[in-house]
Amino acid sequence: MDQSVMGRIKELQKTDVMSKEQKEAVKSEIINIVKNSSVDDVREMLGNNAKVHAIVIQKGGVGKSTASSDICYTLASMGFDVLGIDSDPQASFSMLSNVDTEDDSMYGLQDVYYAHFDAMANGNLSAFGIKDIEKAIIRPTYRKPARSENNRWVEKDFEFGYDLIPANIDLASCDFQLGKKGYIYSLYIIMNTLLKNRHYDFVIIDCLPGLNAISYAAITAAYSGGCIVPINLEPMTVKGAKNLIESTSEIQHLLWENSRILHKGILGIIKNQYSPRLTVQREYDEVVKELFPISTFNNTIPNKSVCDKAHALGRAFAEYDKKTGEIIKEICYEIIAEDIRRDAETEPLYVDEFGTEVWEKYN
Repeated sequence: MDQSVMGRIKELQKTDVMSKEQKEAVKSEIINIVKNSSVDDVREMLGNNAKVHAIVIQKGGVGKSTASSDICYTLASMGFDVLGIDSDPQASFSMLSNVDTEDDSMYGLQDVYYAHFDAMANGNLSAFGIKDIEKAIIRPTYRKPARSENNRWVEKDFEFGYDLIPANIDLASCDFQLGKKGYIYSLYIIMNTLLKNRHYDFVIIDCLPGLNAISYAAITAAYSGGCIVPINLEPMTVKGAKNLIESTSEIQHLLWENSRILHKGILGIIKNQYSPRLTVQREYDEVVKELFPISTFNNTIPNKSVCDKAHALGRAFAEYDKKTGEIIKEICYEIIAEDIRRDAETEPLYVDEFGTEVWEKYN
């Protein structure tokens, strides 16, 4: 790539303390550079390393799985190598990817965990390897009408474009094991084993709605990119985001102090199912901006009934609705820009303090 461009990227990666306005200006410049660069150039800007992100918040019904599916689909359509991981026993991400989660023969994340647990219990980690992970990786597809060779409309299969490690309800039984001392690193070890043997630019982990050992393992594994938090602008979700940010900061402290693992913390907040016409949502939008010392993405996922139609047809929201697809693409540019901006960090950026007065004002 043009070395002057790479030089400018390195200037923008300086980790001096910046105001929100300065961060936004830097992010905007990086987005413009990324939009005018090839996929290989963007990989170079990212140091040719995979960025692992956890899509997480402890409240259900805020669109984590939909966001995971759409981000994976869109990053893949942009030309990146993408892996999705379903880390939720409800398996919503797997179902959105048209995986039969009721199939007893399905090999998923729960089975990868079991293989790793067995190796740890036997004191023989070398018994766990890439083959135990690759068995779980599938290439999901969806069906939609398309023109046939004789110019008639027929149903055809298309790939979503990303790889997936699915899950089913059996994943819930892993929570007890992951709560044992040292086991919280299990998905971190699994990810490192995988990425040493297969290339991915981005790994997106869809987390369950709650903060338990399964969630903590997923957050720990997402150290290289950090967490992305989808929220609805209503009271319970905002409170859930506060607790998540505090928990993530604690994990950052523990990883850095115990293992010198640099965890990126929270990458940003995505406002999901957002309608600026609703007064209550506009009000809580201001609360989020004032309360959280975390970047809020400029692009928001709209509240559309067409999303349910896409899910009913087994298609990604971003693929089914082109306007939404463009919004998700802009969100992906924001994710990539934040990944690039923060890639040169050498120490964790903790978020330990909140605006107490603001919090009490709204609660």
